[in-house]
Amino acid sequence: MRFSRFLKLSSIVVILFIAGAEGIMHAFGLTSSRNIVYLGLIIAYGNAIIGFAAISWGYRRTHQQFMIALFGSMIFRFLLIFSLLFILIGAFKIDAIPLASGLLVAYFLFLALEIFQVYRNTEITRK
Repeated sequence: MRFSRFLKLSSIVVILFIAGAEGIMHAFGLTSSRNIVYLGLIIAYGNAIIGFAAISWGYRRTHQQFMIALFGSMIFRFLLIFSLLFILIGAFKIDAIPLASGLLVAYFLFLALEIFQVYRNTEITRK
């Protein structure tokens, strides 16, 4: 998958996330948490871009190098997200529930996109 295609698909994910989040926040009167939820989206989007770069780099390498890129980036991204959450919640006293919920939902949406990328690239290399 080319980066331009990734950006198009991830933009669709972002739009769906924002529409769903706005609907839920409006329905439950949680509009004061809007910026915190979107901060979770930004963190998850950065995570997805790093993951896309690692997977794209790995696909041009041997199987072993691909696995190192995949799992190495997974560990790096986990530590990065954990550190960011620790700093944002601990030092800046940002409300943890909206931040974690926004991050979690966006993370799984982008993870589905990442799995789709691996699946599509695997199909292409088999042919």
